[in-house]
Amino acid sequence: MKFGFLETYKGSMLEDFYPAGWDLKKIQEICSHKPEEITERQDFWHEDFEPVLVKTIDEWFVKVGHDVAWEIRKAKENGQKIGLILPVGPLGQYEWLIYFLKDWGVKCDHVYGFTMDDWADAEGNISGLFRKSIEDYFYNPLGEYTVPENQREYPTRENLPTYEEKIAKLQEEGGKVVLLYGVGRPFHVAFQEPHWAADYPSVEEYKKDCYRIAGKLHPISIEMNSIVTYKSNFTALPCYANTVTMGLMMRSDYIIGGVRVDYEPRHFTQQAVPAWVTLRYGADLWVPSSFLPTMPGKFYIVESLADLNLNRFDLI
Repeated sequence: MKFGFLETYKGSMLEDFYPAGWDLKKIQEICSHKPEEITERQDFWHEDFEPVLVKTIDEWFVKVGHDVAWEIRKAKENGQKIGLILPVGPLGQYEWLIYFLKDWGVKCDHVYGFTMDDWADAEGNISGLFRKSIEDYFYNPLGEYTVPENQREYPTRENLPTYEEKIAKLQEEGGKVVLLYGVGRPFHVAFQEPHWAADYPSVEEYKKDCYRIAGKLHPISIEMNSIVTYKSNFTALPCYANTVTMGLMMRSDYIIGGVRVDYEPRHFTQQAVPAWVTLRYGADLWVPSSFLPTMPGKFYIVESLADLNLNRFDLI
């Protein structure tokens, strides 16, 4: 007898674990496709949205870093300001972003950095860990090429609500806004969690919302971060975050990011389902990353994540 998740989750401890709005049958169908079909264009994609397969995580970091550096360079050559909505996960692309900017001699006095999220307590006081990471991995290593300190924004309880106005002003003045992103296991971007969808009466209201203070994180987010960053020590993680939400991210002029394996070789493949679901689900407020294909930009995927038809013993 053959049975799996859909035949057994009713009445189990997982019945109410996953976000209520996830169409589990649809996710199962999405995950049934052949690896070579992952980049097949869908009707709901933006005409300038492009999925790109790469062979390794190192290639992912080099190409994402290059693309962001190129946007900074183009803005400089065009006499434009450029706003970057910046993640702390992933981080590997910053080494290459710095390399290309220094190699090309491009100073970042025209760049405005908006750190997208940070751990928080229930009152919205942030940990400051994400600020330190952005400074250590991006701003400080740039040296004389760096972003001016007064053009660096962090998601404090007081400052995060000002992002929307500052980004709008930058665009009104002819500047460009680029979202640098990574998709997480619960299909989130930044800490835009899927279960927050229940708070919005419509997609239109969802898109109007630009930030959340002390947002409650889903257990999948905690587990994902504990495994990837904290050596599985979930007791080290806060249960809340301050974050930009999809309403602000969708105001970007261009997006650069995607999904990646977190370690090589391919034994750690938690991002395979997020890759497929992001590309195939169709814009839905219960699946935050599903809005990414409706925007112009690039979506890099480590190609090993395309294969969801592995025998379960292949990874042992």
